[in-house]
Amino acid sequence: MLALSKALLAARSTGAALSVADYDELMPSRADAFKVQEELAETQGPIGGWKVAVDPQGHALYAPMYAADIRENGARFFEKDGKPLGVECELAFRLAKDLPEVPATEAELMDAIEGLYAVIEFIGGRIEDLDKAPVDLKLADNLANAGFVVGQKIAEWDLNNLTDVDLKLIINEGTVIDTRVTNVLGAPVDLLKGAVRAAGNHCGGFKAGQYVTTGSLSGCTFYPAGTSIRVEYPAFDASVSAVI
Repeated sequence: MLALSKALLAARSTGAALSVADYDELMPSRADAFKVQEELAETQGPIGGWKVAVDPQGHALYAPMYAADIRENGARFFEKDGKPLGVECELAFRLAKDLPEVPATEAELMDAIEGLYAVIEFIGGRIEDLDKAPVDLKLADNLANAGFVVGQKIAEWDLNNLTDVDLKLIINEGTVIDTRVTNVLGAPVDLLKGAVRAAGNHCGGFKAGQYVTTGSLSGCTFYPAGTSIRVEYPAFDASVSAVI
């Protein structure tokens, strides 16, 4: 097992994040980052979904989300005390079929998607000072995924019209976002295709029943344990809520 895999497993067990001082010693290559994902999934899995993104050069990034970290609408993440978590408002596809490769046509891709959901992703990770962490270090740590809440299924949607959406974010009954927003990573369908194309059978590949979440629509703001979150997508008549 790679040294970084062992360090991240220890961080998950103890709650003590890897310090900035450890970066140079543990820094992985891109290939090693994906190897770490595979090694951690052997003990932390099964995999219930995927987080997909792109790096600054446009290369596809993807990381598993463990089934144990995926909760239903209205979930409370911490029973008592817990550390602050970043909140990202997102949209996620749920797969109806395995996707070992990108389907040849849009109709086939739509047939492989069970639905689109309003979701919240929590950001935390096992790495100190995430803003300073290089991309491949965060990639090894499953792109800092710390939890995932699945809200309402969206009844009507257009695969090619999900980049700009109306969003309302309510924190502790106070509205902090109520406007039209843009996914800074680009079109969700392109993020999905890019990740499937690049991932292949990595960690078992993209499987039926898994969620694929496709970039933040709200940015990432950290809130303390006990914070109540509600995300509404007015045009989709769908929402999702949780308590950190």
